[in-house]
Amino acid sequence: MAGLLRDNTTTSTVGIEFGAGYAPNVAKDLTSCTIDTGLPFSVSKRRTRPRLTAFVKPGMIWNFSCGSSGPSTRKSYFTDFGLGLQQVAGRGLDIYVGAQKMFRARTGLAAGLTITYVRLP
Repeated sequence: MAGLLRDNTTTSTVGIEFGAGYAPNVAKDLTSCTIDTGLPFSVSKRRTRPRLTAFVKPGMIWNFSCGSSGPSTRKSYFTDFGLGLQQVAGRGLDIYVGAQKMFRARTGLAAGLTITYVRLP
């Protein structure tokens, strides 16, 4: 990635992510469950402080009725994307702002803010 951006201080990360969810009483007599997986990819400028990070995570989600009568399993696709600042005011404080778009009829864009602190040795 550093060669493409013509900056040797750039690092990139690729991963895999799994998730599950449970939502009781989504509608009358409907309890919903989800399983999702995604492939997060990020690019960071290593030598700046705070480190600027851009990320994107394409993924797939399956939702189904669990424990109630409802629609059968449904598969959809989504993409998360955003920017972050790592090592803000110390080595362990990170701030990210991002959004998620699910590619299904009648869905909008969900936005979020994440602030984490990890005490590093």
